[in-house]
Amino acid sequence: MGVIQGPLVATEVVESLYAIYTNNLTEGSIPRIYDCCLQTEPDIFECIQKLGGICRKPDYPEIADKCEPNACNPFTTFDEIKKLKEKDENTMLTWIQDSTLWVVMNAFGEGFGDYKEGIYDEQTCPKTDGNHAMQVVGYGIEGGKPYWLCKNSWGEH
Repeated sequence: MGVIQGPLVATEVVESLYAIYTNNLTEGSIPRIYDCCLQTEPDIFECIQKLGGICRKPDYPEIADKCEPNACNPFTTFDEIKKLKEKDENTMLTWIQDSTLWVVMNAFGEGFGDYKEGIYDEQTCPKTDGNHAMQVVGYGIEGGKPYWLCKNSWGEH
């Protein structure tokens, strides 16, 4: 995973959950999660919980290269972290009904770096650990093919 990608996607997941439950989209501080959670925890969401949640971006706007846990007051947090030990799309379908999901995929498959639109369907993806985090925000079926709708951190949009 890219160095800033984990904190970016984790912050966006928590922002999205906050928006789902409050109908208010608030931009969180990615730099705080980068400073405090990048190297300290094996699970970035456990680290966010220990910090008390996500702060607003204006309250912690820049990377300080050291954790300053009390530099801001979190505007939201969460009580529970649900994890799948292995791929289970039925459980994912249940959870996505009232949530958003963090997934890690293998972006080494042919064509992922050149992907522009449509359903990405890589049949020759190597069976190695994932290296690219994304937020799953929905699902659908197109031409009889089920797909997950993911928010990616690459590109302009």
